Amino acid sequence: MDGATYVASAYLGVVSTDWVIVGTGDFNNDGNYDIIWQNLVTGDRAIWLMSGTSYLSNVSPGSAAGVWAIAN
Repeated sequence: MDGATYVASAYLGVVSTDWVIVGTGDFNNDGNYDIIWQNLVTGDRAIWLMSGTSYLSNVSPGSAAGVWAIAN
């Protein structure tokens, strides 16, 4: 996106339907938006560190069971 204007899309692969994207942000301060996922069954979380539309690696910030959820 460029503001509210669509620019391009990218295919990032397939994940289990237990995982949902709950937010984005620059979690490693490299100037690129990263993706944070949450597993709806286990409460596990994962951050995909990105470089533009390319996946670099992931970080696990842990899990939270029960009713805890990431809010934006």
